[in-house]
Amino acid sequence: MQKLLTLTALLIAGQWLQPGAEVPLNVPGFDYAKAYRKGMLEAEDGSEVLNPEAETATLPVASNVAEPSSDEASLRTQAAQLTRERDTASQKASDLQTQLNTTKQKASDLQKQLDTANAALKPFEGLDGETLQSQLADLTEYRDVLGELLPASFPARAKLFAGGYYTLPMLEGIEKETLTGVDGIGGTTADQILAALPAPADAPS
Repeated sequence: MQKLLTLTALLIAGQWLQPGAEVPLNVPGFDYAKAYRKGMLEAEDGSEVLNPEAETATLPVASNVAEPSSDEASLRTQAAQLTRERDTASQKASDLQTQLNTTKQKASDLQKQLDTANAALKPFEGLDGETLQSQLADLTEYRDVLGELLPASFPARAKLFAGGYYTLPMLEGIEKETLTGVDGIGGTTADQILAALPAPADAPS
């Protein structure tokens, strides 16, 4: 390495060097290049100052690489097996959750159908067999003469049935005040019924 001189006071190897003093070489842990960049020292020949190359120790290459012990190999096999079992269990849990969601949706749909059926039967609650037979015969006659009954999804269908309104033609031209006179039908429900009626041009003849 080239001869180095200090340009400023410099602490190196536990001692202070005054400007112009010769810098000892190969001091372990001292960054010569950094001190040069900071303008604290320079090479006597004016060349760039670099850190001395660290000696590279050549490590002997082992001729025999130790094979994993049988216990280690067994543990690796068990770990791989447990990982596969965990992934399988996770997939099964996901499939079961999907089935559960599907079952819940089916149950919800069936409940809606049941609620609709109960609403349709509500006008006939409390009737004895003879009266029910008589009303069913009347309804059949109404259907034959006037057409289909109100759709199952029609607003306040059960209340309209109880009030004597069974078909769309029977509601044609009905006023809100008339609807609110039906037991259980208020202003909001009356508005919903009127909104559900077909426009006059589309009303069945």
